[in-house]
Amino acid sequence: MVRQWQEMFYDRAYSEVDLSVAPDFVSWQRRMRFRRARNSSDDLSGVLEAGLSHKGVAVIDVVVSREENVFPIVPAGASSRDMIFQSEGV
Repeated sequence: MVRQWQEMFYDRAYSEVDLSVAPDFVSWQRRMRFRRARNSSDDLSGVLEAGLSHKGVAVIDVVVSREENVFPIVPAGASSRDMIFQSEGV
């Protein structure tokens, strides 16, 4: 969401949002022996169901585009009544 704020409100002046570096969730899940569910296809609902129905700890790994934004979002310094519910020309 930091990257999204920088995109939407700071004219894409990106700082400290190197998204190429991320935790290795697969290795972490294997070491911890957690159940893992990952959406490698269009079956997100099936992946969520499998992970949430598991009787122990499950890592639900949802793959999204690097530039995917999250809505709703509250602009910096605004209140929840100023929430933006979808991309407005960004």
